[in-house]
Amino acid sequence: LARELTLWARLDHPNILGLLGFCLDESMSSAWLVSAFQSHGNISQYLQKARPSLMVRQKLVRFFLSFRAIDTARGLKYLHGLKPPVCHGDIKAANVLVTDDFQAVLMDFGLSKALEGTPSGLTTTSFGLRGSTRYMSPELVSEDDARRTLASDVWAWGCLLLEASVACFYVFIL
Repeated sequence: LARELTLWARLDHPNILGLLGFCLDESMSSAWLVSAFQSHGNISQYLQKARPSLMVRQKLVRFFLSFRAIDTARGLKYLHGLKPPVCHGDIKAANVLVTDDFQAVLMDFGLSKALEGTPSGLTTTSFGLRGSTRYMSPELVSEDDARRTLASDVWAWGCLLLEASVACFYVFIL
């Protein structure tokens, strides 16, 4: 939790959910990280809510057309462009919130890690097999000494785009 708090506190980008603060209970045995409430929830929740009403469907069309993956790509580009670069480690629909003005913001930096090493930014970091398997690149699932890289973040981002595209197609047809 301390690593997540330290990393998240230094992030400042429109497509990264901002950290407002944190709380510790009196015994210092529990901690809470505090961010702004996003009433639309994450992308998965938003797509599920969008099915019943035509008005919400129109908002969904607007969101998806503006989303175009640009918001999440900008957030990921920001993380990967930091010195040292940051590997998010858990890109998935549940970790992308929809703001009140229909922007997509990345959240949940529990598996994120600043990468040290080569200037290319392709230095790997060991996370073990944690996170969401359906978003993991093939080498993360198939190799015993799986190490996440900036490239595995990009793979997960592609899986996110596929999921959002299929979900929107499903919502529009029904």
